[in-house]
Amino acid sequence: MGGRGSSFGVEIISAVSPYGSQDAEIQELNVAGMTPMDRGSRFTNAEKTLDYLERKKLQETKEQVQVLDDYGYVTRAFQGDEHSCAVDDKTQQYARGKIVTHNHPSEFGGTFSDADISFLSLGMKELRASAKEGTYSIKAKKNANPHGLMKAYLRSAPRMQDAMREIALEMARKKYTSKKAYEKANRKAQLEVIHNWYQRNVKRYGFEYNFYPREDA
Repeated sequence: MGGRGSSFGVEIISAVSPYGSQDAEIQELNVAGMTPMDRGSRFTNAEKTLDYLERKKLQETKEQVQVLDDYGYVTRAFQGDEHSCAVDDKTQQYARGKIVTHNHPSEFGGTFSDADISFLSLGMKELRASAKEGTYSIKAKKNANPHGLMKAYLRSAPRMQDAMREIALEMARKKYTSKKAYEKANRKAQLEVIHNWYQRNVKRYGFEYNFYPREDA
């Protein structure tokens, strides 16, 4: 990225998250008001609820997790810190076959971390990560193998880390108008490595991976 200003150094993003889900904060949230309803109607659906939640969370500075039931109602919700969020033991069992959505609050949120992928072992139908640039989705098929996906990710992590390090060095040589502009561009460029890995690999482990860019991003 061009522009006035000076370099802000080298910031390398870790391909393996230092924020494990087991160490994340857990604050249970009241689900009242999280499910959108048409006036005079008691009915909703998952698509409507997800659209409402994922737009509403764009201004959040902490991660939140919501679990939707088969009818699109938010039935469990939790808040963590700016890096991670977890759910309680009861919800881990309840999440099987459900849609689970959470947010990545950074200016460029990026795709799923390895901590997110470990969450797939709960057997959910779909895991979503909403970010300012759009929403990432992993859907499980009948032959889904979350443990295999996790092992493959960890095997590939050193190669991804090398690629991300080279990108970080390249980004540090450019000029930026502000530190915020540098951080967003640098994060986007490095996390593209992980995004591309998911696009190439998830099918062989029984998952479907998609990114839905936000129109106003």
